[in-house]
Amino acid sequence: MAKPSPLDKLSIWGYGEMYWSRPTRQSENTRADFARGVFSLGHPFDDKTRFNSEFEI
Repeated sequence: MAKPSPLDKLSIWGYGEMYWSRPTRQSENTRADFARGVFSLGHPFDDKTRFNSEFEI
């Protein structure tokens, strides 16, 4: 049996926000803007201690 790694309980998640605009009559003016992206890490050390962090771009 393999020894458990400290990374076994590591959580990685994220979310973002993007705006999309495509005019009906002037489709050549289509735009996509990436407003922000958030990347997160989390790790539970025990039942009472948990680390969560976010990095926002």
